[in-house]
Amino acid sequence: MAEWITPIYDRTETDVTAAKIKIVEWIEAVISGAEATTEDLKGCINASDLNRIENNTKYLSEMLTALGYPSTVTTKTWARNSFPNVDDVQRIIANVQAVITSFYKYTAAPALPATMLDYEQVNDVERNLFYLKDLLDWMVSVFRKCGTFASGQARILPLRR
Repeated sequence: MAEWITPIYDRTETDVTAAKIKIVEWIEAVISGAEATTEDLKGCINASDLNRIENNTKYLSEMLTALGYPSTVTTKTWARNSFPNVDDVQRIIANVQAVITSFYKYTAAPALPATMLDYEQVNDVERNLFYLKDLLDWMVSVFRKCGTFASGQARILPLRR
């Protein structure tokens, strides 16, 4: 079973600007013959981001299916040198929509975007996953344990005459 990874949905324009600057530095280092040590940047969509989104979608799908809300998703594991294409992005968004459809869409959750071309759209996808997990956790927390209550227990309704 997949494990939940805390989503990141607080990307900003500043993160994107910092990522662009860092990428230029890496390119200049490679051109000058130096070795550029790369890292995941919050302002970019990285393999770690894609894997987190795919994993969290799979986690929610498995949990909902186990609880009687069946949903089917198709996920992929991303490598650092993998690049998503339009079909991959559409599949990811369709997976999130499938999980929402099988359970519930939180009223505060943003609309799912049609694509993931900018940081706000990626934030919206991850925010939807966060809200779904929050709702699922809440639902499970209020389940009553077997044997902890009985219908009509210790209550007698008065009869009207």
